[in-house]
Amino acid sequence: MTVDSWGRMGPGFQETASRYVPGVMQIWSGVFARDAFWFATTDQVWRWKGDASPPESVAKVESVAIPALTADSHGTIYFAAVPGGQ
Repeated sequence: MTVDSWGRMGPGFQETASRYVPGVMQIWSGVFARDAFWFATTDQVWRWKGDASPPESVAKVESVAIPALTADSHGTIYFAAVPGGQ
């Protein structure tokens, strides 16, 4: 997956799907887990199935950015927000 400066998501070599997320100016981090692309913006974590459905906001925190997002071997999603490390 690649995410360009406009927040458009697609595979690294060939675009097969993309989705515009209204109000989102920058994607800070992302991970593929549990058959979905999870990505973090300024103050939200989103899940996108890579199909025609829109991305779904799954968490919202007070932050400037969420620069770290990862998944463990069971598919549990972890993220860290700054400032404060929530």
